[in-house]
Amino acid sequence: MNRKIVLVLIAIMLLHLPLLSQSSNGNSKNAVAILLKDPTRNNNRPKAPSKQFIECWYGDGELSFDFTIPEGMCNLNVTDGKSGFVYNYVFDSSEHAEVYVGNLEHADITITTALGHTYIGEILVD
Repeated sequence: MNRKIVLVLIAIMLLHLPLLSQSSNGNSKNAVAILLKDPTRNNNRPKAPSKQFIECWYGDGELSFDFTIPEGMCNLNVTDGKSGFVYNYVFDSSEHAEVYVGNLEHADITITTALGHTYIGEILVD
């Protein structure tokens, strides 16, 4: 009897996990996740995966960033794909950051951190 109750409670908690993760970023439902990668890792040598993970999403004209491992002050360059204009921003990676960049359909993102790491990504909105 107790085992059944425990199994039912575990099942209920597992069903709520996807809902919690979707509501955690605070942005609207049309937020687009952006994959950021380190361009220096393009050689063919096998390497251990990085412990760094940068959660990045775009929605309602704002780019949001969460660094797993803070890397100090960051320079953000957003290159608008339509106009070619480059917009520069600065934010601190030690806490959740939101940067208003306006409405973009296609843009290239480059983040350079105080530790000298560079991450690139791309915004593609349908």
